[in-house]
Amino acid sequence: MISIYNGSNWSDSEFAGSLNTGGSAQVRSVSCLSATFCAIGGFYSDGSGSFQAFVSTFNGNGWTTQEVAQSLNEFGSAGVDSVSCVTTTFCIAGGHYSTATPASFASAYNGSSWTDYVTHPPVHFLDSNISCASTSFCVAAGGGVFNGSTWSAFQPAASLDANAQASTVICRTSSFCVAGGGYWASPSHQRAFVSFFYGASWYPSEVAATLDTGGGSYVNSLSCQTKNFCVAGGSVWGPSGDSQAFVSVYNGTSWSDQAIAHSLNTGGAASVSSVSCTSAHFCAAGGTFKNQSGYHAFVSLYNGTTWTDYETASALNTGGWAVVNSVYCASATFCVEVGQYAISANGGTQAFVSVYNGTLHTVTTPAKTTITCVKGKVTKKVTAVNPTCPAGFKKVSVQSKRTITCVKGKTTKKVTAVNPVCPAGYKKK
Repeated sequence: MISIYNGSNWSDSEFAGSLNTGGSAQVRSVSCLSATFCAIGGFYSDGSGSFQAFVSTFNGNGWTTQEVAQSLNEFGSAGVDSVSCVTTTFCIAGGHYSTATPASFASAYNGSSWTDYVTHPPVHFLDSNISCASTSFCVAAGGGVFNGSTWSAFQPAASLDANAQASTVICRTSSFCVAGGGYWASPSHQRAFVSFFYGASWYPSEVAATLDTGGGSYVNSLSCQTKNFCVAGGSVWGPSGDSQAFVSVYNGTSWSDQAIAHSLNTGGAASVSSVSCTSAHFCAAGGTFKNQSGYHAFVSLYNGTTWTDYETASALNTGGWAVVNSVYCASATFCVEVGQYAISANGGTQAFVSVYNGTLHTVTTPAKTTITCVKGKVTKKVTAVNPTCPAGFKKVSVQSKRTITCVKGKTTKKVTAVNPVCPAGYKKK
């Protein structure tokens, strides 16, 4: 499911409904160029219990969905993990599929259809992203660079560690990218890094070093407006396993590390999931922290000097678990934060959206939908934000209804149905 915000309200849409006969689907990534063009990717389960990859494009009025990597997915476990669009006629979706061993694929969009191909060398899209600066330059954090026709391997922190892992990358142009993740300073100590690309080579630097007491650290998210201003966010943990959320701010010369949500995190388990900046004077970072009642979602706002922490979705979080998964800010007076919270301590989660207007965070939840599941002669209806069928049940596909206008002389009637037909004596207008 995905929700679209028009400035005042959210509208929810279900995806891959006709494909998702197994009753389990998820959107993993979204890339929007304007109010009239977006692309998303994810996975769904079919009637055989296998997971398949899909993509869908939005034209301002509706969505067009297509399965991808179908011919590659020999063992029934595929999904799109990241999507990046440059124009309405060029997007790249990266994902994974299963053969005898796990493998990766990319699918290219030309404005009307998607074409799949295997990435050589393998690129690890799972739990990482892809960023395209042009139709001939894309970088996947999982270790690949695309030149418009082929992929080549890259290592963003080779001077620190040949086995360094990047989880996030941003490319503004083909001569400026930033990647972040973790490298192994020793077999038992992983440290956070950020690496800059200026057109020929990658230049890595350690971040969060002033906070790392010997346990480890990792960068989960980056936001870079210019070559002279970047913010990295992630988690740093001590030898005993306690963790705290951190941000590192780059001023064009050096990095400045700071723990955030520190006063909230009395339970010793916090992390930044996402960072978004609009300028050197405004950023938002979101994630999770722990206190005596469980895990909670937070957002921290930066004014160019200091970070101020706020708990969000607290009224919804009755189950003691919540997290902000992603933050996007268009300006200092408009940010959107999305995440999840536990409905109860016994399980079950729900999505939430929080909109920041420069003063307040307004939290909403997407609308619930109902699906019908069958197992032999037994029928069950399941209502949730992202409803899935119980084990052994299959989802019944429901076709969308449409409305037609019928006329008979001066009389007009509207007929709504899956396959609407005008009454006897009436003609379709």
